[in-house]
Amino acid sequence: MKAIVTYFSAEGTTERYAKALAEAISADVFPILPEQPYTAADLKWTNPMARCNREKLGN
Repeated sequence: MKAIVTYFSAEGTTERYAKALAEAISADVFPILPEQPYTAADLKWTNPMARCNREKLGN
């Protein structure tokens, strides 16, 4: 049975690690993509109204 590495990466860091892991263990890679791509403003965690913070709180 072949393994699969699934990941979500808004800025690319997790993507690099996921691909390296998948290569190391000979696994397939599957990205989890948001329906609406994130903008830089969406990811500005210091803004309490940023999308990343609203989603974390379930709003």
